[in-house]
Amino acid sequence: MPRPRKADTEGTPEQVAKRNYQRQYTNEVRQGIINLEQAEKDCLKELEKIRKERNRLIGMIGSANDQASAILKEKTKK
Repeated sequence: MPRPRKADTEGTPEQVAKRNYQRQYTNEVRQGIINLEQAEKDCLKELEKIRKERNRLIGMIGSANDQASAILKEKTKK
């Protein structure tokens, strides 16, 4: 549970300015962490798409190799 915030009327102007600076800094850090977490999720989704596409392409290459091998065997029988 966070501490209650001091009002801007409490303390010297320097203390108020320092508190406001710290609040802004903390909020920016918190927002940066949220943005990084979202970027990480997006990257993991994109990585999964890339892996699926790679597996699909590897399967297509394997199929093409099988077809080429069958054609070569058929041509060499004659």
